[in-house]
Amino acid sequence: ELRWEDTQVLVTPGGFVWRATISGRTAAGPLTVPTCMVVAVSERGRVSRVDEYLDPAPFAQVQP
Repeated sequence: ELRWEDTQVLVTPGGFVWRATISGRTAAGPLTVPTCMVVAVSERGRVSRVDEYLDPAPFAQVQP
């Protein structure tokens, strides 16, 4: 069971930055992963690029 928490959106001149935390419980225990997406929006208002960043270290704790 995973959920998005602490969601924040910052509008930028070329799109927006979306920050959040993935939280939940796995069979191995609790999981908390900070994430960030940098989204570029074209002049026509369409998403033209998405760069997603997250800290992979918490996933190592839940690997079997």
